[in-house]
Amino acid sequence: MAWHHYALTWDDTVVPGFGQHTALYIDGVMVAKRWLNVGEHNFPPLEDGVIRLILNDNTQGAVLMDNLIVWDFAKSDYSDRFVETPRELLLWSRFDSQDNVLISDVGPGFRQISYIYADWQEAQIAAAKFDNGLFVNHDVREGWNNDGANFFAVDLFDVGLTPERGTLEFWFKFKYGCDASNHCYFWTSSPEFVAHYPPPAPHVGTVFNIAWDGWPGAARKRFTAGFQQIDVGVNPHAVTAPGSAGPGGHLAFATDDMFHFAFVWDVAGIGGTPDTMRLYVNGALEATTNEAWDYTIPFERYLYVGSPPNCDPWDHVHNAVKGVTDNVEIWNYAKTTFDDRFVEEPCPFGIPADINHDGTTDLLDLTMFLSHFGTCTTDPEFYPQADLDGRGCVDLADLSILLAQYGAICP
Repeated sequence: MAWHHYALTWDDTVVPGFGQHTALYIDGVMVAKRWLNVGEHNFPPLEDGVIRLILNDNTQGAVLMDNLIVWDFAKSDYSDRFVETPRELLLWSRFDSQDNVLISDVGPGFRQISYIYADWQEAQIAAAKFDNGLFVNHDVREGWNNDGANFFAVDLFDVGLTPERGTLEFWFKFKYGCDASNHCYFWTSSPEFVAHYPPPAPHVGTVFNIAWDGWPGAARKRFTAGFQQIDVGVNPHAVTAPGSAGPGGHLAFATDDMFHFAFVWDVAGIGGTPDTMRLYVNGALEATTNEAWDYTIPFERYLYVGSPPNCDPWDHVHNAVKGVTDNVEIWNYAKTTFDDRFVEEPCPFGIPADINHDGTTDLLDLTMFLSHFGTCTTDPEFYPQADLDGRGCVDLADLSILLAQYGAICP
């Protein structure tokens, strides 16, 4: 017996020249669509309506159905069909003010350590991707106090994030260059929320970290993201190529450069692939692994921006983090498209036909698309963002995707 995934979508938004749109997807692929001319048909109101699963009583045979989900928008991305739980935004923190650090837009807020200072004498709100972000500097060589209010963490137990699957994405503005000889944590977990003394407890459970490995050496200067399960000797990580994030590498950075990072994991495979972890940098897939881990071992309770106090022996010798973090989003599923990263508001399914990344698919996107229509990867005029299906050419299949998304905004 074969299982198939079916989805029927409709949108009463009028698309100029096409009317209203309805489409049928089977196993994630659009197999039929229809444009209804305005005045010829109108979608009936569905308030207090009934969804009838079997049309009449004389159906012969048997039908097995599983995991029925109804959405309030015209969905077009079904890469999540392999996951039973619907997609959900667990945390969204814009970090654009002190209030938006301590109180998140979605999910729990970030707590600030109070040791020497109980205020913002050490932490700062600074310019970032979307207005402002949270600037932390754990470099004692510049006179900053590693024991003070320069540390922030969120309670992952309250977030509801698990090692089974998820996504953490954020913008980061570097306050050092890739020629530095340091190790920078963007995120690190800890089992406790305490100041510098006494020394922190040993790691327990699943350790979470995203970092720049900037130590000298041919195998260094790279970005890493992954877990560490010390008790069972498991250490899965997605790591970019050696030297990729160093001078001359394609991910090289300088002071005040701003990058978008997304760490994605799914122990059962991401989007039906063997990949169990992925690291995206500026929307591009830069590192993968198919390593396994025990997803029943929960995360350490606190996830720190940068690193916790007394992070190994490094916090009085090397940088643990030095930069501005902005627009943090944590999802309960393995996200695979980040075209929406230029829009501050979280978008669970992205807007694949938003070619100019302004948060909607409109005439500007259609104009850009048509200017590159008919080109392929070997042509100098080829524009990858217009190749919506990723098959190497800007063609009618891509136009179909754009028209299906026309008028769409982040749902």
